[in-house]
Amino acid sequence: MEDDVDNEADIYKIDPKTGASVPFPFPKILDPSGKQVGELSEAFPSSVPGRTYVTASDWHNNLPYRIDIHLVDTPPRGTYDAPSLFWNENTHRYETRER
Repeated sequence: MEDDVDNEADIYKIDPKTGASVPFPFPKILDPSGKQVGELSEAFPSSVPGRTYVTASDWHNNLPYRIDIHLVDTPPRGTYDAPSLFWNENTHRYETRER
């Protein structure tokens, strides 16, 4: 597959009509066949200073049933945990759980 991005600066595009930066899409979670089964709620790798950790856990049959995102020293929110994603057996997708 050919890469459309010549360099890192090409990732952050500016809309020529509005002059606003185009939002960077969140990473998609794909199953082995390439079907989208979820999306991370944070950019990864992060486009802001700080560190982002993505952890897969609670494995069943080579599938993580939980995905956690922990962000450290990211402005302006500091250190925090994004909502965890859980595998939903009924929808076959990663979803957050209502608390």
